[in-house]
Amino acid sequence: MEKEEVRHAIGNTLIFALGIGVGFLTAPKTGRGTRAWLHDKTQHYKKEMRTAERRVKSKVAYEEGQLKGLAHKAKQLTIVPGEDGYVDDVVTQRVRTKIGENPGTAHLPRINVDTADQVVTLRGRVPSDREKETLEKIATDEPGVEKVINKVTVSRKKATG
Repeated sequence: MEKEEVRHAIGNTLIFALGIGVGFLTAPKTGRGTRAWLHDKTQHYKKEMRTAERRVKSKVAYEEGQLKGLAHKAKQLTIVPGEDGYVDDVVTQRVRTKIGENPGTAHLPRINVDTADQVVTLRGRVPSDREKETLEKIATDEPGVEKVINKVTVSRKKATG
């Protein structure tokens, strides 16, 4: 019986509190202030929600832009055969990337890579014949390259970018 009495007491207390709340809201003097307070709070939270919505939309737009940029980069790095063969810009980018990733050529200053009709032209300065040959081999091994024109010069002086 004790649990039932406790539940009954809690229920009566809640009903009493609800009655007081309704009384405050409907009373002429105190109700007016309470209603104004509730109205102010409602307006405040509506404004907060609009601000949060704008922030979320801005963040979503930013993330969409990031994804579009990544998709664009991935598309550029993927060799896609065209009507006349491989896309020259993609071949150029792939050769540049391989030169930068190769331990034998990564330390070299800027090597110019140009591609036209699947013919890669290399230009720049290197300190030894070994690096010049490595550059040519990297370009030759790339898919979509038919010929390599190696105009790289060997200079015993320190090469500058």
